[in-house]
Amino acid sequence: MIRTSLTDYSIYGKCLSVTSSDVTLLVTLEVGPRIISATYKGSENVFYNDVHGKTVKTDDELGCYYGPLGGWHIYGGHRLWCAPESLPETYYPDNAPVDHLVSGDKVTLLCPVRAVTSLKPGITLDFSGNTVKVTHTMTNLSDKTHDFALWALSVMAPGGVAEIVEPPLSEGLLPSRSAAFWPYCSLADERFVPGKESIKVTFSAKKQNAFKIGVLNTTGVCRFTSRDGVTFEKRTTIDPSLTYPDFGCSCEIYTCDSFTELETISPMKKVAPGETVSHEETWSFS
Repeated sequence: MIRTSLTDYSIYGKCLSVTSSDVTLLVTLEVGPRIISATYKGSENVFYNDVHGKTVKTDDELGCYYGPLGGWHIYGGHRLWCAPESLPETYYPDNAPVDHLVSGDKVTLLCPVRAVTSLKPGITLDFSGNTVKVTHTMTNLSDKTHDFALWALSVMAPGGVAEIVEPPLSEGLLPSRSAAFWPYCSLADERFVPGKESIKVTFSAKKQNAFKIGVLNTTGVCRFTSRDGVTFEKRTTIDPSLTYPDFGCSCEIYTCDSFTELETISPMKKVAPGETVSHEETWSFS
C-alpha cells in the first residue's frame, strides 16, 4: 500500500507526498498539475525545480488570450501539454490549485477546466512497488471539436543523460526510422550521441543553443540516468499506423543549460465535445 501525507515543499507550498516501496513522489496542490519531485531510495530529486522562476511566458505574451490568469511557469517536474506546440495555445497558465483523490494505491489529480479552450486535464498515478502507471487525460468540455495530441513532459534535473531506446537493426530496402530536429539545433552538437541501440543526449551547463530531437520511437522506451546514478524509465505504447505530430514524433528529448526534458506524445486526435482522450506512461526507477 502507498503512504500519503501533506507537506510543504520548497517554493511550491502544500504538496501531496506519496511513497510506494523505494519511490516517493511529490504532487503540487497549490498550482499545476505538476509532479514536482521524484526520489528513489532517498536519492536527489531526479526532476528539475525552477525555484527562481527563470522559465516563464510573461503576462504580456499571454494576456491577450487568457486574460488575467498570470504568466506561464515551467515550475519543473512532470506536466501535461497538448501538441503540436503553439503560442499562446500550448502555454496555459496552470497556476490554480489542484484537488486530489486517494483510493487504494491510486492517486487522481482533479484539475480545473482551462479557460478559453474549455479543456479539462487530469492525471492518475497508479502505484505498484517501484513502478507507477501514469494516465494523462484531456476532456473536451467545449462546444467544438479540438485537434491535438497529449504530450507528457518530464523535466529532468541538471546533469545526467537522456536516452531513446531504438529497435534492433534489421535488413530491408525501405527506411525504418526517422528523426526530426528543431531549427535552433546543430547536428554537430556535442550533446547529441547517436548509437546502434539508442539515441543519447547529454546535459551541459555551458551557455549554447538548446538542442531537441524527436523520433517515432517504436520501442516506446526512453530513460534518463541522473548525475547520482538513478535511472528513471518511461514506457508507452506506440502505433506506427497512426499520425503523430512534429513530423511523426512519439518521443522527444530537449536540453538546454538548465535542464533536460524527456517527452512522450500520443497520436493526433480530433476530440469531439464531451469526449475524453488518454495517454499512458509506465514509470520505473532503478
